[in-house]
Amino acid sequence: MQSEQPAAAGSGQESFILFNAGHKLPLLKHSFTAHFKGSKNKTMGDFYKAATNELNFPDYFSSNLDSFNDLLLDLSWIAEKHKRIVLVEYNEFLSAEPRQRRLQLLSILQSWAMEKDHEVWIEDEDAARKEILESGARFKTF
Repeated sequence: MQSEQPAAAGSGQESFILFNAGHKLPLLKHSFTAHFKGSKNKTMGDFYKAATNELNFPDYFSSNLDSFNDLLLDLSWIAEKHKRIVLVEYNEFLSAEPRQRRLQLLSILQSWAMEKDHEVWIEDEDAARKEILESGARFKTF
């Protein structure tokens, strides 16, 4: 893996890992992985339903970004210490929503990855690379 963004202030950890379609992600022992496919997550409603299933959110989850962020920072109900979120088909991800929504979600995922030392893997597509660069987040490629 190689770093694609100059070092930013803070921990020095990359927020995102970009990978090419067709590459198998490395298996991690004692790790939890949640998968989100862009073609099945075109709206925030789709994403909230998928997040509830993939991340085993409790019944009190309210379908909004604040609630998503709060529960993402907790995840105490998932036994594995290390957690990974994988986004594939990124060009289609939240494509029915204003672009700002996807950027807000990227910001939440970036904070989660940095604060909790988890990983966010994103399939390397034009929109993903562009939006990550615009956000100023660090990333590496795999």
